[in-house]
Formats: sequence, C-alpha cells, structure tokens
Amino acid sequence: MKEADRRIIITLNMRSPALAAVVSKAFQPEVSTSLAPGSSVQISVAENLLTLCFYAQSTAMMRALINSYLRWVMMIDKASAVFNEEKSK
Repeated sequence: MKEADRRIIITLNMRSPALAAVVSKAFQPEVSTSLAPGSSVQISVAENLLTLCFYAQSTAMMRALINSYLRWVMMIDKASAVFNEEKSK
C-alpha cells in the first residue's frame, strides 16, 4: 500500500474545552480504523482547541476526509447547542 503523501492540519477553536473533549471522544472509533485505505486522521485536544491532522494518498481522498470530519464537528456542535438550550429552559 502506498504511504499517504499529503497532510493537512486544521485547528478548530471550539466553544469550550468540554465540547472539544466530546468531539474528540466521538471521533475515536473513526480515528482507530481508517475510513479508506491510504488515509488516516489524528486528533488532539488542548483546552478548547481541537486539532485534526489528515493524511491521504490523493487530493480527492483528502477532500472527502476533511469534508466528512468538518461536517461531523458542525453536527456535534449544533446538537450540543440545542441540547444546552433545552437544558437551560
């Protein structure tokens, strides 16, 4: 198998350290098993900063990885906001 030769690092400033930790924990099953051969993702958290490191063999694969993970982050963030709004009522 060809080694991934593309790398992109994205750091997201989450609303809180707790949300960054929730997102990181939610991604653990995905990170531990690659979505596609020749690709991988590493995640780290420091306070409210969530860092996603993407590795892929092709630009198309990289784009798909980034789109998937960023959509998941947006979905978790939105669900968290709705949950917290309901909880505060």
